[in-house]
Amino acid sequence: MEIKVRGLEQALQRLGAAVGESVLRSAGAAGAQVFKDEVIARAPEATGFLKSQVIIAHAGDKSEGAKRQTYVVRVRGGKYANTRANRRKGRVGQESATGDAYYWRFLEFGTSKAVARPVIRPSWEARRAHALEVMRARLWERVQAALRGSA
Repeated sequence: MEIKVRGLEQALQRLGAAVGESVLRSAGAAGAQVFKDEVIARAPEATGFLKSQVIIAHAGDKSEGAKRQTYVVRVRGGKYANTRANRRKGRVGQESATGDAYYWRFLEFGTSKAVARPVIRPSWEARRAHALEVMRARLWERVQAALRGSA
């Protein structure tokens, strides 16, 4: 999803790369929070564990400083990846301490015997426009605040 706001590019150029990245990260996180709240609201209530495992993750490999910041709403699960931070802490390949909500895939996509009960895609469809407005408002608010601070 892309946001186009008139005058934004010039304003971000005046702010500099560090502030521009901060502004975009704030806007992206605000939009992702809208989706996270919707996913949690639509998730099944059986034990509540699945709802507690919905997180917002910053996708650093898909982000480009002051040009683009990417966030993903996902379900926590799986083993710790082979990253420098995880190697340093000695937890590569270990399961998360809180457990794994692996079964979200079965609910979202179904199985050969169970029909799919999607949560994530309908949340995206339902809240996409609202998230865009929240992101646009946060973006403009943060740009204005940064411009006031630099003036």
